[in-house]
Amino acid sequence: MPDLGQALKESRNAANLSQNDVADAIHVSRQSISKWENNSQMPDISKVKDMCQLYGVTIDQLMDKVGDDDSESNEIHSNSGDGATHSLEENIKQDYAKIKAQTPFDDSALLLVLTVICAFIPIVDLIAPWLVMWKNKRSNRYYVWINIICVVTWLITMGSYAVAFVISDRYF
Repeated sequence: MPDLGQALKESRNAANLSQNDVADAIHVSRQSISKWENNSQMPDISKVKDMCQLYGVTIDQLMDKVGDDDSESNEIHSNSGDGATHSLEENIKQDYAKIKAQTPFDDSALLLVLTVICAFIPIVDLIAPWLVMWKNKRSNRYYVWINIICVVTWLITMGSYAVAFVISDRYF
């Protein structure tokens, strides 16, 4: 089964072009062409379009050379009504699982504890919630809850400072 790199190489050879010729024509380095043909990197779609024009083939013709006889791909496409979507969903789930596995530590618990502790320290309780929200990442398990707790903590702090200000003006 040819992959994209092999299909690009076959198309380039069919057009009787060298890697240098292609690199000069599409304004990239020869090493980039080599990496694309060896599948160590993937070309940008705009570069694939430029190469197809240079080789005298359409993108569809190039993609027809890539993996039509893959039985697993055909099985996915035949089993579901929209095979491309099914395949894309599986790839996204696998990528998400890889990213989660690579993240050894989730900052959620630390950020929540920091917010609660700083809520009781004067002056720090004005700044800490915003710093915690700034450090919070979308990949954290409790991303939304951390943001909600920070905003509520800050609002309570501002309310307590306002009440203290009013009381101090009346009685002191």
